[in-house]
Amino acid sequence: MKKGIGIRGFIGRDLIPQYMSKLFEFVPAWIAQGNLPSRETENEGIENASQVFIDTLASGHEKTGTLVVVVAEEQCVVFPRVLE
Repeated sequence: MKKGIGIRGFIGRDLIPQYMSKLFEFVPAWIAQGNLPSRETENEGIENASQVFIDTLASGHEKTGTLVVVVAEEQCVVFPRVLE
């Protein structure tokens, strides 16, 4: 009697067509409900942009998540696009 084993790995991009619709179905709701938190570290001022860039490349850095450079605190008014 012969014995054998089969091992199959997967590549993430191979699964995109299969699961992309589920991603857009569930993930936005999870984020809105707070069930899928994300971390952001804000840094004030454009003068800190170079250090923020370096921090994104440093492994094991104490700053996690998305590093954001806040250039200005302004409120933006978005006007809806008028369809003709």
